[in-house]
Amino acid sequence: MGSLEWYGGQGPVLLSDQNIGTADDVGFIYYDENFLSQDEAGAIRDLILEWEPVVKDSFPNAYAGAAPDALTGRHPFFNWLNVPEFYAIVGPKLQSAFRIAFPQKSEFGVQCWANTFRENEGIAWHKHEDETTGKFFCAHLFIEGDANDSATHYQVGNDVVAIPNKRGAFYVFDSAIYHAVALRKVTSTRISIAFDMLEYDANEKRFWRFHHLKF
Repeated sequence: MGSLEWYGGQGPVLLSDQNIGTADDVGFIYYDENFLSQDEAGAIRDLILEWEPVVKDSFPNAYAGAAPDALTGRHPFFNWLNVPEFYAIVGPKLQSAFRIAFPQKSEFGVQCWANTFRENEGIAWHKHEDETTGKFFCAHLFIEGDANDSATHYQVGNDVVAIPNKRGAFYVFDSAIYHAVALRKVTSTRISIAFDMLEYDANEKRFWRFHHLKF
């Protein structure tokens, strides 16, 4: 794999073939590499590509860590769980996964957004929490992409682990984990879904955009 290029500059370390790992190397809170079937992933892909221009035209880009007109940058404004066709496939599976991953919990406020990265696009090294949010849980759901150029890279201690993504795979991790997608060198579109899952509080103003998911 050699050295990779990153949106916004160099990552924490130069990557080599030794950094390719498995979900167990990252220490995910929960993962299911068959979360969606191939047909379900295909249906979600088609839905995202159909809605992408509408979402981009309706909301501004609010994220500087990806391409200037990236679908990712609409994440504060548009929640895919509020799209009935999307929720019908993903919602019940989230509920089932959360019952296993979080047996002491019964509800989350979930923000859900889509990422579409094309040639020479990726996302800079980042984590989802900051000083204003406190800790919470995050997740990735991989939908589509070239098997040789679609890895997500996670910083684990002083190392970086590259997880080759499998279509339909779902990973839950701590909001403090830095992660990135290197600039892509193929022409296919890489599509994924991201989630932030917070303890639900109807009195908090920020939860106006979160989907209240009970499980």
